[in-house]
Amino acid sequence: MKTEKVFTSLRVLINDHHEDKAKFCVECGKLATQEALFSVGSGVTLIEKYCGLCAIIVGGFKPTLI
Repeated sequence: MKTEKVFTSLRVLINDHHEDKAKFCVECGKLATQEALFSVGSGVTLIEKYCGLCAIIVGGFKPTLI
């Protein structure tokens, strides 16, 4: 049985200056700046890290070029 993840929100990724590991986007591999939260059922929240552009797309927003 496959569990569906449902997008709930975005938040800024807070980098811990005491931690040396950089976080990278799960979609494109660039440096992550956002965390996307997903509900996966039974009160469990999945957190995935994304760059700014991928976070917008995952959040269901269409980027526009000006």
